[in-house]
Amino acid sequence: MQYSDESLRSLRVLVTGASGFLGVSLCKRLIKAGAVVHAVTRRIRQSDKIHWWQTDLVELDATRRLLSEVKPDVVFHLSGAITGAEESNWFQRHFTAC
Repeated sequence: MQYSDESLRSLRVLVTGASGFLGVSLCKRLIKAGAVVHAVTRRIRQSDKIHWWQTDLVELDATRRLLSEVKPDVVFHLSGAITGAEESNWFQRHFTAC
């Protein structure tokens, strides 16, 4: 789906992975278009132009609360799992509830 500046204006947008390489660029573009940008992070961040939420998306209840509070019109899911764990069942342990 493609969005024009006009279609993004005033939309409530939630961006996961907003502090990453792609997320930073996307947030800048959304702000320029006039969207109301909400972003998810695991670390506390502050900005005048972005509404930051500190949430671990692996936690199902926390993710549900976030979506309930933000009520986004659009979600851009750019986050990924970052781990140094070498366990072969890491994804199974963290994503079986979804």
